[in-house]
Amino acid sequence: MKKLILVAVLVSLFIIGFAVSAFADEPQKMEWKHTLGLDLPTFGWVKYNDQGQIIKVRGINLGLGYSAKNYFKPVKLNAFNPYWQWGTVVLIIPYIGIGGDYVWKSGFYAGVGTVYLVPYIYAGFYF
Repeated sequence: MKKLILVAVLVSLFIIGFAVSAFADEPQKMEWKHTLGLDLPTFGWVKYNDQGQIIKVRGINLGLGYSAKNYFKPVKLNAFNPYWQWGTVVLIIPYIGIGGDYVWKSGFYAGVGTVYLVPYIYAGFYF
């Protein structure tokens, strides 16, 4: 029962965050190349669209695998940015999940995510 409530709360927060991000400032041009954080990926390379907006982060994770975080919309600063993710741990065991980052102009970010239905919170920075 507690797990069901936790999942319901996480899904609600995700939906609220997605709705709030729709009213945030326009995406801004950023020039960061990497991320480092306690999330998936742990160390990542940033991918931009043609307008210079972050759309994806891919890299390696502490589970000895590959991770890709795909944002639903280009990243907006000082806003909640929902994403879906996929990857592997121990090189071959796959996982999927959803979550969201709040990214500050300084490059620091914090968020909540899931691996399957297991939630986790994290922080990191773009550089």
